[in-house]
Amino acid sequence: MILEIHCHDRIGMATQVLDLFIPYDIDLKGIEIDRKHEQMYCAFADIAFEKLQSLMAEIRRIDGVIDVKTALFTPSDRAHNALFTLLKTLSDGVVSLDLSGNIMMANQVAIEDLQLDKHFLGQPLSQYLKGVHFTKEYFSSANLTKLKRFQSKRVRLAGKTLLLEMLPIYVPGEIEGESVRAGAVLQIKSEARLGLQAQKLRHAAAQDIVLDQLVTKSTLMRTLSKNLTAFLPMAAPIFLTGEAGVGKQDLVKAMMQSWQKINGFAQTKLKSISGNKLAAKHLEPNHKGQWWIINEPQWISPEMQQQVLDYLDCLDVTGFDYNRLIFVSELSLAELAEQYPAQQAFLYRLAQLTLNMPPLRMRKQDLSELTHYYCQLACADLNKPMLKISRAAFSKLSMHNWPGNLTELRHVCYQACLLTNKNMIDIDDISLVSHIKMQDAEYEIDLIDGSLDKTMKQFEARLLARLYPEYPSSRLLAEKVGMSHSAVANKLREYGIKQK
Repeated sequence: MILEIHCHDRIGMATQVLDLFIPYDIDLKGIEIDRKHEQMYCAFADIAFEKLQSLMAEIRRIDGVIDVKTALFTPSDRAHNALFTLLKTLSDGVVSLDLSGNIMMANQVAIEDLQLDKHFLGQPLSQYLKGVHFTKEYFSSANLTKLKRFQSKRVRLAGKTLLLEMLPIYVPGEIEGESVRAGAVLQIKSEARLGLQAQKLRHAAAQDIVLDQLVTKSTLMRTLSKNLTAFLPMAAPIFLTGEAGVGKQDLVKAMMQSWQKINGFAQTKLKSISGNKLAAKHLEPNHKGQWWIINEPQWISPEMQQQVLDYLDCLDVTGFDYNRLIFVSELSLAELAEQYPAQQAFLYRLAQLTLNMPPLRMRKQDLSELTHYYCQLACADLNKPMLKISRAAFSKLSMHNWPGNLTELRHVCYQACLLTNKNMIDIDDISLVSHIKMQDAEYEIDLIDGSLDKTMKQFEARLLARLYPEYPSSRLLAEKVGMSHSAVANKLREYGIKQK
């Protein structure tokens, strides 16, 4: 049990408090005084509740006591446990030594690195690490100047190269401003861990930057972002596919900008070239950083194909490189292989890392955020305040199939922002080149009761009823229309649509 006593700092306060413990026959385990916050902590074995109430009442009557309450831990308990938790989670080994070079504390990584046995506490470090000696003479005044900073020492143990970074421990002396040497702290680093930490840092940075630049509400875009995060730190070429207008070039630009921020190469350039113009000079290393977008790789000449394969054979795909090749095509890898069977082996060799940019019709969950983004760009370009988008206008956008993908959406948003004279984009401001074609009279749309909401619900019910036999589960149908599984399931129940 711990009592936290808030009291003024005066001579004799601790004595008065402890005197009250004697009549209760309390086994005092410890006392701690926090002068900065004017608090005293007394730890003792549990006593009966009635005795505790009586003791706390007596302590409150002492002159200078402000409050008394029970506590779960003392400040030193918290500090010690925070330190032990930190040491446990550190990726490097840490050892604390006293003035004689004996081990006073070590985390699990250090125990494994130095191969310490279970009786290591209190034993000299030199017993486990030959050639490293810490004695009282080591901490003599002659060495004081050198030990004001880290001292590094490379050692070899059990076939591993370790780097020891040593720093002395000082505690405040009795005279103000004086420090007394109390031992040393050793941080143990290994080459393998340093490489792993650098790789994790690059991956973490890539994830933060890449996710910030992509609209990833849809499942397909979340998958794309996850893959992109994993691919970005690597040097291997990327095979990027997607329909016209889906934003492949913009994705590559975002990738390169993310790579620049992570690695600090602001001079890296991005250039685009057609496959039939690829030459040997484009494969030459550039230490300032050079990314090449190679459009339509099926057009690469047979002579250059062999040079590209030689380049890939010499490339350390998991290492770091200033240069990168991005092969881009509107056709999928399977479609390319079918149309160009003579180049099938070459194309599949390029596609070690593949990304597919989904069309807008398959990522309708991203439409709202993309629409607001393109309208924001248009308003900034037209020097207009940001316009809102009415529900009816967005419903019209949602019904469209978007054959032109992001390029079409960007143009539609720009035209709507240009033509409207109001502070909101309405349905009449949305001009679409092509609309969903209703081939059956069953799907002609009439305004119901003068309500757009009722009309939209009727159209939505008919459309889902027509699609459901082709995609006979709520999960398959959700993927088709670009909605969440639960939202589609709710709509099927609402409209009474069931499998036949």
